[in-house]
Amino acid sequence: MPLLTKHINKFAWFYLACFLFNFIWLIIDGNLLTQYQPFFFTNRLDVSLSLLLNFNLHKLILESKIYCVVLDTLYFLSNLLLVVAHLKNSRYLKIFCATTLLFNLTFALIISITEIYTIERLFPNFIVPIIFWSRNFNWFYYSMYCIRIVFVIIFFSAALWKVRTGAIFNTEQMSAILIHQHTPYLLNNSENFYGQFILFLINHKLFAFSFYLLGFFSELVFSMAFFTKKYDKFLLVLFIGFLIFNLLLMRIDYLNWLIFSVCLFFSQKKLQAITTQNNV
Repeated sequence: MPLLTKHINKFAWFYLACFLFNFIWLIIDGNLLTQYQPFFFTNRLDVSLSLLLNFNLHKLILESKIYCVVLDTLYFLSNLLLVVAHLKNSRYLKIFCATTLLFNLTFALIISITEIYTIERLFPNFIVPIIFWSRNFNWFYYSMYCIRIVFVIIFFSAALWKVRTGAIFNTEQMSAILIHQHTPYLLNNSENFYGQFILFLINHKLFAFSFYLLGFFSELVFSMAFFTKKYDKFLLVLFIGFLIFNLLLMRIDYLNWLIFSVCLFFSQKKLQAITTQNNV
């Protein structure tokens, strides 16, 4: 099926739905800067982060709640206005896109050093909006395809990393991960059903390792996306299952990555060789 204007509009609505879902999820979890007053910051080897810290933005966040409110509000409005500008085909679309990309990166860097979120969980926010740069069919098709490749590389490299570190050959790996991940939770909730289930997995290492293998092979299967788009719908289902698995078993919230699923959903749309109107 050829790529049509309605597909580009559907992408914009899907992006907005995913963003709103994840923003609401941040509110429910109490993980917005406004809700979570940071008391320490962690630095890492990151040039862009070091540049931000040189402007003392982290100190401003500590000194006043107003700055937290402003950052959370700008994060919400920049993404909302980007979608509106895209749907309205605004002449300022490129400006909205550039500012949203820049602010999403800034917000991700700031929120990651407060230990609220890891920057990896917000990674889609400062790469997927590049698709909004233009409503040109060629731009939409090729930018979405490039992001699809980046997404596949991330998943496939995760499987390779498990082989590189030898984790895939360690039958106690999953049990050790569960101990590290759930210790704070188990200290106060070891008697409920979920706590008992986690303790069962920790004590039955081989059974727990079967889940680790399942995750490994799920990541490995994404390698087929390098060669064909034929199975992208299957990979889409697998990806959503992977996110649910991480949330329920590991209590790791990667729901923000749902935005990437649009690259798998629309991947089989074909770019028309001749279009009567290239800009929509």
